[in-house]
Amino acid sequence: MHPIRLRHLTPTLLVSLAASGLLAACATTEESARLEAGWKSGYVQAIGTSAEIGAQHARLDCRPAPADADPAAQFVQVRYANGRLRRSVIAPMQPGQDIGIGQQVWVNSHECRPVERRSATG
Repeated sequence: MHPIRLRHLTPTLLVSLAASGLLAACATTEESARLEAGWKSGYVQAIGTSAEIGAQHARLDCRPAPADADPAAQFVQVRYANGRLRRSVIAPMQPGQDIGIGQQVWVNSHECRPVERRSATG
């Protein structure tokens, strides 16, 4: 494999490379801020009401006690990696939120906040 020589790079390619680097830096900054605030990137394992999800062991379970539960409220179980460990959170889902099984989302591992869709850039 031959090394890339700068004299062979066109100005358009150089601008594209610089823009890609800036976008990556922005995504990394946003992701770092989220991680510091307790947010983890994970994958949706289950979606449903509190009863539909059933008994699960989770690091954080945001479902209310059965007496206080809204039977129509939707929750998601999200699995994420924490080093070598796999953990899960059962978090609320905002009404009308379009999230599916296997989708990558942001979940807060410290506070009961609704999950957020994870965009392609972060």
